[in-house]
Amino acid sequence: MTQEPYYYLPQFLSQAEADALYEHSQALSWQQNDIRMFGKFIPVPRLEAIYGDEGCSYFYSSSVLLEPLPWTDPLAKLRDRIETESGFNFAITTGNRYRVGEHSIGWHSDNEKSLGTSPAIASISLGAIRKFSLKPRKGMRGNYSISFSNMVRYCSCFPVANPLTFINCPRLSNQ
Repeated sequence: MTQEPYYYLPQFLSQAEADALYEHSQALSWQQNDIRMFGKFIPVPRLEAIYGDEGCSYFYSSSVLLEPLPWTDPLAKLRDRIETESGFNFAITTGNRYRVGEHSIGWHSDNEKSLGTSPAIASISLGAIRKFSLKPRKGMRGNYSISFSNMVRYCSCFPVANPLTFINCPRLSNQ
């Protein structure tokens, strides 16, 4: 593993595995949530889904509560494989569905109290190519800054020291 708080596995899934997982993702229970920003509620700029262990809800930005549905077989198998590869345990999986280029998620750290004291995430990109960026939080040691601008459907990235890292999937230009 590198000294950076992530590692990148460009072909974690084969093309056939990625295609099957992508097809499975189409049938997940996607929802449009609202988030409180600047004192008012606005639609989250993406669709979200959550699956996982019973009782492992995810509350973020002091306004969005996601309650997990039970693991589907394909998601549970993917979780088990990621846990074996990364050494981390995952109680939930959240999906972000970016339907158009304007759908995005800004710079953030997944460090909400509901995720515990040292949360880790595993990110898998399926479907369209999107930029995915990581950088250290202000005041944290580290000089890495990485963008996966050529993400393809079968590559994966595992940020492993997430409280020290900001993550971003920006809007696409020219769409």
